[in-house]
Amino acid sequence: VNYNFTYVEGTLTIMASKDALLAGLELSSGTLSPRFSSGTHDYSVTVESTTGYITLTPTTDDKGASISINGTAALSGSPSFAIPLNIGSNTISIDVTAQDGVTKEQYTVTVNRAASVAMIKPTNILTPNGDGVNDTWKVPDIELFPDNYVKVFDRGGRQVYYKKGYANDWDGTLSGNPLAEGTYYYVVYLGKDLNMIYGYLTIIRNR
Repeated sequence: VNYNFTYVEGTLTIMASKDALLAGLELSSGTLSPRFSSGTHDYSVTVESTTGYITLTPTTDDKGASISINGTAALSGSPSFAIPLNIGSNTISIDVTAQDGVTKEQYTVTVNRAASVAMIKPTNILTPNGDGVNDTWKVPDIELFPDNYVKVFDRGGRQVYYKKGYANDWDGTLSGNPLAEGTYYYVVYLGKDLNMIYGYLTIIRNR
């Protein structure tokens, strides 16, 4: 079969892509939760206390899209600059701008860097007299271990206090009644596979 083509003058318009979705996202440490999906924009990941920085490798299907991580340009398919991590929660923003320069998508990765057990050093003095100093038992940075619990025992081995998710708020009481002055013993649980912390604290009251 033979065809005859007739050419008509006109204008060919090429529209810039509006694709601003990530096609993939990899991390140098930890595992994304939930699993990556281009339509999911918020993720979290937990890394060890020894992880001082992290890199992200974002990829896009559209080579004309641009990517920035925490405001710094990044290349599709290449590891980002090293992002320093503080102990606790770190928020990393990934901005993708489509080829059209208008369409934008933002992805957020919250990186939780665990604290070292060695950092947790409970105070050993409790003076609940209302002067604002040692009125409650302090376990600094315990909030970095959300699965924590604490137990306190008297010299006879009786449990006088227990709390899961301790918030530095125990004032040396048992069922609302002040405990006697003296030495008490504590156990601090921080999480699975982490060492327990054992020690003692002394309750001192005004006479």
